[in-house]
Amino acid sequence: MYFDVKFLELRIALIQNDLLAASDIIELIKKYIKTHKDIGEHFRNAYLTFVDYTLKYIRINNIMLSNEIKAFELKYC
Repeated sequence: MYFDVKFLELRIALIQNDLLAASDIIELIKKYIKTHKDIGEHFRNAYLTFVDYTLKYIRINNIMLSNEIKAFELKYC
């Protein structure tokens, strides 16, 4: 149930474009996976793969947002 809740929180943060909160949730998920050895290897790999893809998505979004801000500043200078 922990993963269900955290992934729901992550989805809400991404929909709201709150990239900092999404990054924090990802770090919590990674820490939980590291500390709980009772998680099956298949599930561990699936969760980590999803987290990695989501982290890449956040980085791409952050770069695009940064470029939009720079373009806006250049346009109105």
